Amino acid sequence: MCKDWHSSGWWQRKRKHIKARYEWQCCICGTVSKSVEVDHVIPYDNNHFTEDKKREMFIAERNMWVLCPHCHRVKTSKFDGGLKSKDIKIGAASFYKNKIKKDLYNNLEVCS
Repeated sequence: MCKDWHSSGWWQRKRKHIKARYEWQCCICGTVSKSVEVDHVIPYDNNHFTEDKKREMFIAERNMWVLCPHCHRVKTSKFDGGLKSKDIKIGAASFYKNKIKKDLYNNLEVCS
């Protein structure tokens, strides 16, 4: 079940790895901080997905990036609902990273 995945040792190690890979820098606003959070670009907790698809979306590194708490909240509230479709595939993560970043910059919703 998805809720148990976040408490796994695997996830704790993966979070550290992703944060280090991005050098603790928010992928949207550029803030460098120990408080950055690992975000799944395309939400894995999609009711349209099978359990196997949810697992695939959860573990795929290309579906992860790091965001500061502010950018994470804005991204989640503004985009996650629209990214919960049965038609979205893991290969689209890169496209959505760019689209989200561009939209937040154009609307001045990034951290100052």
